[in-house]
Amino acid sequence: MKVLVCILVLLTASFGTDVSEGASADLGALKSLEGCFIVDYTFAETKSLTKGFELDSRVYDVGGYVVKEWVKRVDGDSESVRLQHFMQAEAHSGAVMFMMRHHAEIWHQSPQSYFQYEGRYGDSDQWNRKTVTDPQEKWLREITGLDDGLRYQCLGQWATDLAYSKFSCDAYAPIPGRETRDMGRKDYNTLSRHTDVTVYGASWYEKQNNTKIVFDQGNQRSLAEEIGKIWSVRIPDSECAEVSAWADERQPFWDLLAEAWELELSQGDSFKEVKLVDGSTRSDKIEALLKENIDKVGNSPAGDQIILEKLRKVIIQHRQ
Repeated sequence: MKVLVCILVLLTASFGTDVSEGASADLGALKSLEGCFIVDYTFAETKSLTKGFELDSRVYDVGGYVVKEWVKRVDGDSESVRLQHFMQAEAHSGAVMFMMRHHAEIWHQSPQSYFQYEGRYGDSDQWNRKTVTDPQEKWLREITGLDDGLRYQCLGQWATDLAYSKFSCDAYAPIPGRETRDMGRKDYNTLSRHTDVTVYGASWYEKQNNTKIVFDQGNQRSLAEEIGKIWSVRIPDSECAEVSAWADERQPFWDLLAEAWELELSQGDSFKEVKLVDGSTRSDKIEALLKENIDKVGNSPAGDQIILEKLRKVIIQHRQ
């Protein structure tokens, strides 16, 4: 079973100092983050919020293998930075079991707007753009899905008056893939997230206090509380050599995918997304385009434009 971790897994030995120096130092430190990290995590239900609901006794954790992530800075400007995550899962013997492109971690300094998840209506997820009325000293932490689509966007601030700098934010989001894909959960469909990310020198600690919610045409029923704990520790870059090389070969295609999403998300302030169209998901279609075009990307500007338009078409196909 492929365990996927949609979490922040970044750290650097000097970052704790940089965060405490202010907003511009935060962005500079984030832009410098590239490297290999080993990740340990646990998610478990802690409290039933619905009469008659029995807590899931299963614990979602690393389990039988080792999770490493290669974090690569693939984009950034004076106000944002995109850090792409790539997973390398290994058996305890050290043998690589699988590699995959994971989520992107996109940080925006003083954001002017963001997309807020509104809930699931019928077969579609509703997203609306929200204006940030007081962007100064605010940060937007954007987590993408595996196909670069919206996962959640979380507005918050860095607290630097503590012994260790901490970022906190709240977000409403669709049910995580780890629940539907890996745990087979179908009894709820949205997640109210609270996240604290604390920097401890050479490590990051992320704590999530989440509420699992049944959302039905605007009505909400809280099902259970969940706690998640994630430790991320830096290790030598050589530990992620295989996934790094694998990612470099495919990065030109993914750059086009990121461009396609940027173009589409700039169009309008409200939209709905549908998971299945013509019997397949958006991720399935994008993966098929990757396999078809991996050797074609970069051959010519005209060829890249054709691939870009194909990616945009897939994104549009799954929107209402």
